[in-house]
Amino acid sequence: MAFSRDFSLLAGALATVAIVAPAVAQDAKEVLAPRYAELHAASDARDLAAMGKLMAPEYEMIDIRGDSHTMAEMADMMAKMPQDPNMKPKYAILTAAITGTTATVKQQMDLSMSREMEDGTTAQIGVTVISEDTWVQRGGVWLLAKTVQKDLSISKDGEVVMHQAV
Repeated sequence: MAFSRDFSLLAGALATVAIVAPAVAQDAKEVLAPRYAELHAASDARDLAAMGKLMAPEYEMIDIRGDSHTMAEMADMMAKMPQDPNMKPKYAILTAAITGTTATVKQQMDLSMSREMEDGTTAQIGVTVISEDTWVQRGGVWLLAKTVQKDLSISKDGEVVMHQAV
């Protein structure tokens, strides 16, 4: 009798966790999605002032090779990249979790473009980057503090020609 009562309590607790856990994960995505929308819009427009308002002063990006870059270095890299109005990245938040004033997010960016090859043909180039971001909350505002690239794939006409993961 006691076993069935304990089992019923355990089953009820597990059911509650099963209902609440996805809601908590969804809340983290919902909380950070507007910040990502602002960040991506500023990045796509190359608006460094707007990007700076979304990033912590100590922002650091660690690329797939393990090299560390500051916001100033990222700005220099962005300035050197040619602008292509047809190149619009697509972003997705894969996972998100908030613990106190820190949030961790796994994000995916997909980019496709047409490029003329050396032989004069045109190829569809695809780039996929998966990164892990750390956000910190300061003064009630979420700021991006760190981005670590975890996976990079480049494809040509749908065939992966380079893949690197850490």
